[in-house]
Amino acid sequence: MLLLSLTILFLKSTSFYDIFILFTIIIVFYIFRFYYVYYTRPNKLPGPIPLPFIGSKYRMFTKNFRPIGMDELLNSLNSQYGDIFEIWFGSERAVVLCHPKYMIKMHQTSTKSKYIKRFSGSDGKEYGLVDSGVFNNNDIHGSWKFNRMVFSNALMRPKLDRDALQWTAELVEELESCWNKTGVIIDNNDVNKELIDNNEIINLPNWMRRFTYDMIYRIAIGNKGDALNSYTNNLCGLNIYETESNSIIKSTQTYADGIMYFRLFPEYVRNYIPYLRGIIRKYLENKVYLDGKLTEIIERRRSEIEKTPLDEELRNDMLTSFIIANTDRDMHKGKYVEKFEEEEVVIRPMKNEEICGNLMDAFIGGTNTTANLFCFIVYYLAHHPEVLARLRQELDSIFQDDKTRKITLKDLDNLKYCESIIKEVSRLQPIISSNIRLNSEDDEIGGYIWPANTMFLLFYGAISKRSEAWNEPLKFNPDRFYNYMTNDKFNGGNEHGDLGNNKNVGEKSESGDDI
Repeated sequence: MLLLSLTILFLKSTSFYDIFILFTIIIVFYIFRFYYVYYTRPNKLPGPIPLPFIGSKYRMFTKNFRPIGMDELLNSLNSQYGDIFEIWFGSERAVVLCHPKYMIKMHQTSTKSKYIKRFSGSDGKEYGLVDSGVFNNNDIHGSWKFNRMVFSNALMRPKLDRDALQWTAELVEELESCWNKTGVIIDNNDVNKELIDNNEIINLPNWMRRFTYDMIYRIAIGNKGDALNSYTNNLCGLNIYETESNSIIKSTQTYADGIMYFRLFPEYVRNYIPYLRGIIRKYLENKVYLDGKLTEIIERRRSEIEKTPLDEELRNDMLTSFIIANTDRDMHKGKYVEKFEEEEVVIRPMKNEEICGNLMDAFIGGTNTTANLFCFIVYYLAHHPEVLARLRQELDSIFQDDKTRKITLKDLDNLKYCESIIKEVSRLQPIISSNIRLNSEDDEIGGYIWPANTMFLLFYGAISKRSEAWNEPLKFNPDRFYNYMTNDKFNGGNEHGDLGNNKNVGEKSESGDDI
């Protein structure tokens, strides 16, 4: 506040010409320092020459000024510069790794690893990006360890698997009902010919996002979501009323959109650049609103649990698991405790703000990722009718004459070809194609000694299509996972850094990384 007051006083007592000269000097100094840091950087790697302020982002446009995504950019740079190169995000350098032999150390499952940190510094603490939840938590030996243990335990409860399967089946029926209501699907499950004649095409991504919104809301909170129903009413021109689940989902998506601003812009830029300052204020106001709504739900659930007799079963959802974790109501207390090597894990109940952070992780991590994967699966099945026919044969062999019965966990275990399709789609279109790690101390990667806090960008999208590991890597072939022992080029660790352990590549690509 004092700095802002002094700045205003300075601007009032200074002429426009003087201010212009001052800002020109500051910009020239910044540019000089930027290129001094660039040309004196250690371990010079190939990569596009960065520009002040924007770094390498100018390469996200083609010669025809067509914008491209980050994956397309990294694939292009990988082809141009090889398996290890550098790009710049503003004034921050990132070393991009495109070969698994460079990533072995980053994936060591140990809290003693030098590559646990996911981002530098403590910037974004006010937005919950330092010590909240699991995904955005850099306090590895403190709150991250505790939050991960509770989060994992909530997901590992067997009854949640069974209930989630039942909820998914119910949600599929609701989705079909919504499609019938909007005229997208008719009784025989064929696409409505009138819609095709009118060039009306179903927007599958929009439907799938709302499907996963409702699914993760049910799993996380335990209440039925309303995203599908609201979207259907909107398409039908009916009155829409804002429900609690919809407001939370919308607020969560806004929160996720704001993460980029706190990651890319330092605090002084966020606070003092006029236009950007307004954007940041809106995101912070949304976070206050979201925290408040989630806290209300948590308090209501705490009250419900307190009023429930000890011999009566509680709800089976993540929120209830978070609240009763490490309390007398926790029937699984200590049963699923993770072992963090020789480190002691603090066993205590969760606070409201910790529960909020974990719930937001569940919402953000379980919606668009799953929806996008499903859409890619539909895309590849539509373009490979022979794979679709074989999938139908597998479904027929399991459900036989009763196509309407509820699916069971045993059915899921028997859907081997379906699982292979999911893994193959995840290989070709990894939902999380890159990840970031920073080293906590000096270390060797790729023949170079890197100083502590060097940013490494792990590009999984390049690994999943390497010709060293896959026969015809760009071809959609689920059999490479269905009969992986006979289809993989490599079936174990090798000189490529476990490149050939292909049985798990699809799974790793889908999740991006372990929590």
